[in-house]
Amino acid sequence: MRRPSCLLAAVILSVALPAAAQQVKDTCYQCHLELKGKLQRPAKLWANDAHRRYGFTCTACHNGDATVADLAGSKGPDFVSSFEHAEVPKLCGRCHSDAALIQKYKPGQPAGQLAEYQSSVHGKALAAGDTDSPNCIDCHGIHEIRPADDPLSRVHPLRLAQTCGECHADAERMAKHNLPATPVDEYGESVHWDALSRNGNLHAPSCVSCHGKHNTSSAKEISSAAVCGQCHPAEADRLKRSSHQQALSGKSGECVSCHGAHKVLRASAQLLAGPGPGCAQCHEPGSAGAKQGAGMARLLSELNDALERSDRILAQAADGGIGISQAAAGQKAGREALAKARAAVHSFRESEVDLLVKGGLAIAARTYLAGESALKKK
Repeated sequence: MRRPSCLLAAVILSVALPAAAQQVKDTCYQCHLELKGKLQRPAKLWANDAHRRYGFTCTACHNGDATVADLAGSKGPDFVSSFEHAEVPKLCGRCHSDAALIQKYKPGQPAGQLAEYQSSVHGKALAAGDTDSPNCIDCHGIHEIRPADDPLSRVHPLRLAQTCGECHADAERMAKHNLPATPVDEYGESVHWDALSRNGNLHAPSCVSCHGKHNTSSAKEISSAAVCGQCHPAEADRLKRSSHQQALSGKSGECVSCHGAHKVLRASAQLLAGPGPGCAQCHEPGSAGAKQGAGMARLLSELNDALERSDRILAQAADGGIGISQAAAGQKAGREALAKARAAVHSFRESEVDLLVKGGLAIAARTYLAGESALKKK
């Protein structure tokens, strides 16, 4: 069977195109789709590109005339086959810095990405001649640029660490810049990645949550208290008013001094009382600080254990078909007391933690008795 001509391919393919894309003839795409190997690849990728869905053609970047069927005519005198690495941000910025154009196609999306990128650690490095520094397509892809909320997008929360890791997990590349190549692997062991990947919480922190999207900042430029405080305001507020604020800010950062930067561990009594990261980094065993940390750890463990005992007896009552809704609501209040007590740890005052724990223990005692009473009625 004879291969269809470019013109016939245009008719066939237009049936499956979104309305916006059908309005524009794109002979570049249609002809490259019939080619083989690396010449076909851009067209196959372009089939899923967000720009194509809005009716843009190859000429939006490469110039030329996509409505002309013959090769020489479609290229024209201003056609550009490929772009220098450092030219890409300005190329993308031709559209993405045009607020009127952006609002026409995607209302609400900001039009300041280029300016943000140019002020970022990546943009500054690229402007200084560092070809290792990523440009727009290194992060978003080329020819198959998908919206960030598309699960197949390179910048989707579940894929972002892998994308950043193409550079930041490359030991040879990072060594040239005196940077560690471990952040991505460490993040993979963190409570944040666990919340994102296992619990499906797409709002859990990813690389850009802390370092920024287009206005990427280096670790040295970030105040961990300010960044972490976006999600943990109660903890950040107490830390700001605590005796540890000045001492910790002089180190690697307020929050990361205890919790770590990328391998952020789940908050536990271990940070307060055990060896390793946490109080033990600064406070010798037997010192006043170590004793206070151990005291707060004991209080939190006591309340957590009491709530778990109540959970178990209430679960037994529920299995017996006994109504325990009021007690279950009480358990929720008990868990809230535990969360507040954990936040109060950042004041580094055992007395404040003790007060909240006592309130939670009183709730746990009542709910346990309610469960015990319900079981006796079986």
